[in-house]
Amino acid sequence: MFADITVEGKKLTALVDIGASDLFASVETTKMLRLDTKAKASHMKVVDSKEVPTLGIAINMDVRLGEWVGKKSIEVIPVDDYDFVISLDILDHINATVASFSNYIVILDPRGQCVVLVSTSHNL
Repeated sequence: MFADITVEGKKLTALVDIGASDLFASVETTKMLRLDTKAKASHMKVVDSKEVPTLGIAINMDVRLGEWVGKKSIEVIPVDDYDFVISLDILDHINATVASFSNYIVILDPRGQCVVLVSTSHNL
């Protein structure tokens, strides 16, 4: 599934990966957003990709998913399949439920409750 997300004021289409552990951006997306990153040594794996080292982390970035707004850290990864990945951990943190049967993410976070349209294709 894919959802629109706004990071540092720029709208992106993100893969919703319920198996991922964090928010991730590709190296190219990080450069395009001009995110200030810090070094961080770890490894991760995105669907249908090999395990790769993370290349850094952008801390406390402005993130908007539907009407929900907050500050989140974004890990930088070397992938070519997707520009941005939203993880289950982040959805759990903002008290969101993925209702794939109806193409929505329902966010019940006290800081902002909303419904976010998702799609099974990369073009929302």
